[in-house]
Amino acid sequence: MFSAKKKIYFDQVDPGGIIYFVELFKLMHQVYEELLKSFNTEENYFESEKYVLPIIHSEADYISPIRLHDEIQINVTLSQLKDSSFELSYDIVSGKGKKVAKGKTVHVAVDKSEFKKVKMQPDLYTELSKHLNN
Repeated sequence: MFSAKKKIYFDQVDPGGIIYFVELFKLMHQVYEELLKSFNTEENYFESEKYVLPIIHSEADYISPIRLHDEIQINVTLSQLKDSSFELSYDIVSGKGKKVAKGKTVHVAVDKSEFKKVKMQPDLYTELSKHLNN
């Protein structure tokens, strides 16, 4: 599991003071980026000229309101790993330890020049497998 703490700011909430739905996806993506940056890989997958890892599916369930100035923790685990794709599951927990939301993203390895699915690079596969939720 990989975790990161985030705080909810004024520009992330709707007029009712509750997180605007798209902001949760942004926060999940930030944690995904932090996860990949923590890996010991030769390739920087955010700046690679060869490969990209686009999201092909995303979803979120909002269990309890996430409000202005709440501090949350986003825990991410690898819920599925295949040769060319992986699925990340996110648990969003309040400062009091209560699950307030959950999400999922599915990513696929793609050759950047042809934009066709390819087998994941071995170093990325290895690093991802360390976060597999068994």
